[in-house]
Amino acid sequence: MTNTISKTIYEQLGGNKFAQMTGSKYFMHTANSLTFRVTKNAENVNAVRITLNADDLYTCEFYCGNAANYKLKSHFTNVGADQLCGIFTLATGLYTSLFPN
Repeated sequence: MTNTISKTIYEQLGGNKFAQMTGSKYFMHTANSLTFRVTKNAENVNAVRITLNADDLYTCEFYCGNAANYKLKSHFTNVGADQLCGIFTLATGLYTSLFPN
């Protein structure tokens, strides 16, 4: 992962510990976003896209489906970096660390 913004998003989520706790994999980055897959969860979300917007806040999109037919399940705008883990847990039911706040 070489993109600075996507690396920052990854670290704000918890980095490698986040990936292990949530079963996240297949991380892909663009100029201003990070997209990845997650393991089975109570909300049936299996793909996530987090995008940095012009206000230095994030837009979080949670999808369900397969590669041929993804559907947007939930969408959060103007999310601060300190809220990313909480929004992820709310949308997926998966905890991002062993010691949730």
